[in-house]
Amino acid sequence: MRDVFLIKKRYHVVVLLLFVLSNDCISQNLEAKYWYFGLGSGIEFVNGIPRANLNGIHASASAVASISDAKGKLLFYADRFNIYNAQHDTMLNGANILNATNLLIVKKPLSGNEYYLFSTESYPNSDPYSGRCKYSIIDMNDDNLNGSVKLSAYLPFFVNLRGISVIDHSNHQDKWIILKSDTAEEFISVPLTPSGLDLNSIQLSYFGKFLFNAHLFMKSSPNSKYLACVNRAPKGQLEIFKTNNTTGQLSNRIFSDSTGILGEALYCSFSSNSKHIFVSKRNKLIAFDVTSEDSNLIKASLLVVDSNLSINSLMGDHQLGLDGHLYFINVDPEFQKSKKLSRIKCPDNIFNKIIIEDTVIGPLGRSIGIQLPTLNQTLYVNTHKLQAQSLSKDTLCPGDSTQLLAYGASADQFIWSPGVGLS
Repeated sequence: MRDVFLIKKRYHVVVLLLFVLSNDCISQNLEAKYWYFGLGSGIEFVNGIPRANLNGIHASASAVASISDAKGKLLFYADRFNIYNAQHDTMLNGANILNATNLLIVKKPLSGNEYYLFSTESYPNSDPYSGRCKYSIIDMNDDNLNGSVKLSAYLPFFVNLRGISVIDHSNHQDKWIILKSDTAEEFISVPLTPSGLDLNSIQLSYFGKFLFNAHLFMKSSPNSKYLACVNRAPKGQLEIFKTNNTTGQLSNRIFSDSTGILGEALYCSFSSNSKHIFVSKRNKLIAFDVTSEDSNLIKASLLVVDSNLSINSLMGDHQLGLDGHLYFINVDPEFQKSKKLSRIKCPDNIFNKIIIEDTVIGPLGRSIGIQLPTLNQTLYVNTHKLQAQSLSKDTLCPGDSTQLLAYGASADQFIWSPGVGLS
């Protein structure tokens, strides 16, 4: 028996869509359409609905990443050792160039064809939590538009393994790549601009001496306002920081919670409205409300969302989908045998109603592993809102006709009610 309240429900939303038609593009970013993870596992969001996609040739229980273009066309994905193109073949210059503990893909600002793949990797003869970050520049115009790795290099500093994230710059163009130092409670922010990585403008955020904290996982909120870290060793700790999008620095630590138990905190993610954080804490999936930004109030808001009976049956990674729901991996042996993902419906509304759908997507591949693809969380900034996409045109003018796709807002079905001037 599981101690979670299960509800099966379909959401119907009456939608009044009003468009002010101009020369501006009306479209939705679908860069997170394809997910590849585990051993041959994958899903894709078709018309906003997830379905199994088993075309991937990847094999990695943890270090995985994938990216599509803004219209949802798969570009490439990566596992621990290799980079693969959309033809599910090893990308040109992408074979055995990685030794990843975690991966992150970020598009170069204002570029139509270049992407950065960041890979945290262990460093020989170093302590078990110390490593380096490799970046590979991928040009999708190469090799008949299948892409190639044109350059790989290491950032000029050591980092703590696995911890890597990205937030938007306040100029609404650039990105901040955030990592953690391996020798201090210090975070390193590197600007990614239309000219590439600006290694002369690195920003540091210092919060104390080195405490042997292993930030094994790090994730930003979709609105880039917060950064959360979980430490497996030695304290089983969750930390939440506010970010400064202009300087790239972490301005202050608004919450720190430690159980003092090794391996207690595992993964974290935010709701699409960036108001709630979900944490895998051994055999439980818990949530906090961070809107107060007050440590005591955040701690008092703790909610157990889901749990396994055995303390050794862990909760794995979780990731927002384009539909606004939160998908997660349950590491319990029975769930692993199903090779299916579970999900939390309407995570934005979690403190009013817990809606869990177990093993809802799958079966998937040979194994679903323990980690979902590390995705740029800024791609999900609008998933808590109703989204409409023109399927036939990028630019709509008065008098044009098009077919619209509506999704997001954690809803499954929509009723179209045209606004003034629309039919």
